[in-house]
Amino acid sequence: MRALNRLLHHPLQYVSVLTFALVLLGSTSLMGCDTLSDADLSESAAPLVHDAQTPVADASAPGCVTGTQTSGSLYELCLPENPNGTLVLYAHGFVFPQLPIALPDDDDFQAFFLSQGFTYGTTSFNTNGLVNPKTATKDLRELITIHTRTYGRPDRVLLFGVSNGALLSTLAIEQHPGLFDGGLAVCGPVGSYVRNVDYLGDIYVVFDALFPNALDSLFGVEAGGPEGINPDFLQTLLTAAANAGVSPRDLLAGQLQAVLTNPANAALTQQLLTVLAATPDIAANFDGLAEGIPLIITGVVYNIFEANDLIAKTGGFAYDNTGREYSFIDNDLITRYEADRNARRQLETKYETSGRLRVPLVALHTTRDPLVPFWQETIYEDEVRDPSLFSLTDFERSGHCTFTPEEIAVGFASLLGQASVATAEPL
Repeated sequence: MRALNRLLHHPLQYVSVLTFALVLLGSTSLMGCDTLSDADLSESAAPLVHDAQTPVADASAPGCVTGTQTSGSLYELCLPENPNGTLVLYAHGFVFPQLPIALPDDDDFQAFFLSQGFTYGTTSFNTNGLVNPKTATKDLRELITIHTRTYGRPDRVLLFGVSNGALLSTLAIEQHPGLFDGGLAVCGPVGSYVRNVDYLGDIYVVFDALFPNALDSLFGVEAGGPEGINPDFLQTLLTAAANAGVSPRDLLAGQLQAVLTNPANAALTQQLLTVLAATPDIAANFDGLAEGIPLIITGVVYNIFEANDLIAKTGGFAYDNTGREYSFIDNDLITRYEADRNARRQLETKYETSGRLRVPLVALHTTRDPLVPFWQETIYEDEVRDPSLFSLTDFERSGHCTFTPEEIAVGFASLLGQASVATAEPL
């Protein structure tokens, strides 16, 4: 509630931000949530770009410049009509690893920040799926360098991250407080990435125990599991989606919905929900059938599209349920997976936050998020060393990143009120 209290006590300070946000309320895609949203494999190719080292003609004029970063990432940097000296860098969320590298679909965010006088930048990162935090931070840092060379040194730099981008932003802020002056982290796995992997894996294995042939029967191809998805299954799914003119995510989600809501499967679906409701990390994440089925679909879909990418980038299998006991089900039906120690350690070393904040971080999260549970925020809140630097606003609803433009604007207004103009690290 700190953001709302600040707004009430200093309304004139943020009136322009909220006024523009209200204009955007009609947009249904502001959040975009480059997470497990409906990404289309037929997405157009990336635009032509300038190399990051190449000066851009008439760079001081308002507008956007694009280019390729040292890492191979694509970037976009936009200058408003009347720059206020603050650079906002947007870190997008999870993108299916099967999609081509492209700049995020962030037109609404871009329009919002530019209209308020903020210079705006974003990067594609150099890979989809699991993004290396160190590489992501280098990309964000390089955007500041490009800004300095093209427009001049910014007075302050604020990060705005969504979903996995919220985690990347939080890690960057913790590790480089002199480079970034604060951040807005929206619906991110900031408490424990490893625990989020286990959470989604648990949904998959319980579904697989009660519906052991459901995925295999979709296309007549064995699907595999968290230890590795059969490439033939993935290719068959991608081909079927292309032929149907829908996104692979939508096709798979629709078929899972049909399985779970089939009257003939009513008893199994109810048992599945009962088991999940008794599993500690999952229990508080849904309320009844209407929210339980989307949660199941989210867990299964994530594992189908991300399992192989996670294994490839960590060098092993990260999910572990060897010591877990599940209630209201014969535990002999549950497939047991033992994580590769090195893969697990890589996630713990690279993707776990520390809570060491020296600049303000504002977080927004829904209380029943099926992809990134709200307990991620409570874990992080408990580990923050200086509580005055962390502000959390929760929203009593279901869904991943289901925020209105006004709610995002209030969160950003809270960040503006806390982030002072600071001296950045030497570039």
